[in-house]
Amino acid sequence: MVKSNGGLPKIEYVLTLNMAKELAMVENNKQGRKVRRYFIEVEERVSGKKQSKPRKKSVNLIFRQEIDIAKTLASMTGVKEGIAYAVAMERAEQKTGEDFSSYKRLLPAATHVHQLKDKHNINFCSFELKLSLQGIQLL
Repeated sequence: MVKSNGGLPKIEYVLTLNMAKELAMVENNKQGRKVRRYFIEVEERVSGKKQSKPRKKSVNLIFRQEIDIAKTLASMTGVKEGIAYAVAMERAEQKTGEDFSSYKRLLPAATHVHQLKDKHNINFCSFELKLSLQGIQLL
């Protein structure tokens, strides 16, 4: 309580931010409505930021997963690693939208899957079965 220079004693209150917000919002006058609209707008902006889109896998993670599949494919089937890596880069490009053309130029030209089975004298059905056991499906 603070003494005044005359009249009634003056009382000063210490308010928390939330209490001041509450008092301002319940005032039924022009200033109270203005404060209420302001806080509603701020809360909408904050809640809009919290509801962001789910994050996509990083380009690096997708690329590493595709390279791992390519290594498995190369070791199981005898496909040259360079060819398997070219396919991995192509798939990573499709999934991420990134451009790997400068890297792909370093790799040998890819061979069609039927040419691979002939070149390595592999039965296509067993080739496809080996791939499916590793979770790889030919398109």
